[in-house]
Amino acid sequence: MNNFEINRLCYQFISYNRKKEHENINEKLYYDEMFKKLCRIINSGLIKSLDNNYNAYYYIYLFCIKYKENLINRENILGIIENVPNYDCMSILEMTGKLDDIIILKMLYGIKEDKLKLYIGKFPFDYRYQILKRSEISDYIKDRIVRTYSKEEAIILSKIIKESYDTKSYYSLVENDDTYKDLTGEKEAYKKLKMFLKRK
Repeated sequence: MNNFEINRLCYQFISYNRKKEHENINEKLYYDEMFKKLCRIINSGLIKSLDNNYNAYYYIYLFCIKYKENLINRENILGIIENVPNYDCMSILEMTGKLDDIIILKMLYGIKEDKLKLYIGKFPFDYRYQILKRSEISDYIKDRIVRTYSKEEAIILSKIIKESYDTKSYYSLVENDDTYKDLTGEKEAYKKLKMFLKRK
């Protein structure tokens, strides 16, 4: 199987996964097998063979962003942002690995210019919230982001975060559920929103 065929399969799998609420059992089994196959064949050697051709192999890179972060690096993420029109910025912002101010600023420039027609998510959990959650992003950028909220939006979002935080904290303590123990992101976003509201 060549890289173009792998890219096509990645596109097919990602497209299916976005609409999987319509799935039937046969489809699910088919795509579960496809996912396992892609996880087997997409490795560091294959990524190297793509030769940073982000346009031609975008869906392989996107598959890695979503499911195999360890195979891509900062250079790859910047390459996607700089070279691929309509890239999936929300998937980048939802990555578990650290980003940095340069990546975020380049992304914000594309959103501001509206040249790329990027999908930026829906309030309350749009791109702004994803940025506010990241402890590695500077206060300078977060202060710029938080000013894009209206007072009403900031009140709604801070209430949602507090309720979510309280629920997750409860399950961490009562159920001893490790899933909810790292609440750093929620704390970061909540802190910025409360500071913003105090100034209003």
